[in-house]
Amino acid sequence: MLYVEYAAQKIAETFPLSEEEKRQLFHFRDTLKRLLREAQRQAKAKLTAIYNAIMEDSYRIEGQRLYAPDGAWMYVREGSTPHILIHGVSALARFPDLLKLLQE
Repeated sequence: MLYVEYAAQKIAETFPLSEEEKRQLFHFRDTLKRLLREAQRQAKAKLTAIYNAIMEDSYRIEGQRLYAPDGAWMYVREGSTPHILIHGVSALARFPDLLKLLQE
């Protein structure tokens, strides 16, 4: 999230943005940070549950999924990187058109 903050600040300093464009940029920054925090929260909770299930030998495998007792699960396909799904992390934010500024 530090990079998101840094990048937004550098964009605001580098490009001649109007107040509306700055508002859009910082709204985009804040929305992205909120989404990243929520994705991190969900991932941490799911991975902690899965880790504990593995350490306690209380997991089960069905098909291509590994389940923890609380219902958290992850894909464990052979030849593929194990991964989890994150749900409900979406938003709409407008990123200012910085390319138009380069033409001016």
